[in-house]
Amino acid sequence: MSVIFVGSTVDRETLKTLQDASVAGNKMELGFMHGFACNGINIIGVSVEAHGMWRFNHQPCYLRAKQLKDDEILIKTVSYINIPIIKQLMIQHMLKKELNRVLSTDEFHNSTIVVYNTMSIFARPVLRAAKEQGLNAIAIVADLPIREKKNIVRRIEDRKQIKSIGRMSAIIPLTKQIALDFAPDLPYCVVEAGCNPDDYDDDVLQIDATSYKNVVFAGTLNSLSGIELIINAMRSVKNHDIILNIYGDGPLRQFVETAAKSTHNIHYHGKVTNDQMMAIQKKAGLLVCPRKKDDFTTKYTFPSKILEYICSGVPVLSNRLPGIPTEYEEYINYATSESEADWAYAIDTILQPEQYVKYTEKARKARECVLVTKDWKWQVKRVLTQMKEQGIAIT
Repeated sequence: MSVIFVGSTVDRETLKTLQDASVAGNKMELGFMHGFACNGINIIGVSVEAHGMWRFNHQPCYLRAKQLKDDEILIKTVSYINIPIIKQLMIQHMLKKELNRVLSTDEFHNSTIVVYNTMSIFARPVLRAAKEQGLNAIAIVADLPIREKKNIVRRIEDRKQIKSIGRMSAIIPLTKQIALDFAPDLPYCVVEAGCNPDDYDDDVLQIDATSYKNVVFAGTLNSLSGIELIINAMRSVKNHDIILNIYGDGPLRQFVETAAKSTHNIHYHGKVTNDQMMAIQKKAGLLVCPRKKDDFTTKYTFPSKILEYICSGVPVLSNRLPGIPTEYEEYINYATSESEADWAYAIDTILQPEQYVKYTEKARKARECVLVTKDWKWQVKRVLTQMKEQGIAIT
């Protein structure tokens, strides 16, 4: 049984050096790859190392192919010239060439090809190779094109991406709604996220005087994250000792920096590494996901930060989003509405010393549960089982 995994995956050490790589995306890709390996599937990665375009932020003009290893998993990156248009064309060509090379080996000649996301530079070579070799192509659909004003080139790419979903043999979407709206006739298995239990020790949350005043937000500072909501809510909390600590970067960084300078209970710490962030989260009193519901993005996405929060064993406060499965009702606390007043009330309520033990007990039970049920080994086992039941044998 073998899988060729196509994406932008790099090993964990290399990830620390790539400023343009998605930490959450790379963790998910590695999670799937290790999950396949733990279920007895022979796995190899064919990957594009993520770099911004040449001339921006001192990016390299030419990327050489490499062989990387994450534990025992081999990841083969392809070479490309990092110049617009040439980059996209060369990536497609080199991915197809590397796929053919791997498929020509005895070890992987009859593999299932799994591709992370359906951008045309990844989907086209995967679909061509699968068609030529008579193989199954399965797409992990983690990012759909966001509805916003775009130039004609981006609109064409969006249409290609959505069309590619329907051409797959099966999909692994983050939410059920992706399958229903974009590939109603395809086999699918929903995997909203996963975790690696080895990343979390057995420390029990220690409640002290700082727990009742330490609120943490971690993530991209943009209009989708709800950062404006949580900042405005903090201006209305009654307990003025409660501090909002913000970690991350993005388009709304200046807004956040201005708020931190003018509001005593808002502190901005910039961007930190994922390892540092996980340590910070375990020492927080409350972790917040203030993303607001909309009619597109939140229907087709699951905030991966939510599961990382839960694994920390700290109480989590979120808005009720359509992309969050109903089972998470047992794991997290929902604000009664998306209003700033209701968020301020929820923060004050959870962080009351006489109430806090109740919320931490819920958080501990949630942590114990997800470290078992959302383990990548278990998540991929579910995929293998459900795909087989729907006629897609991953071999």
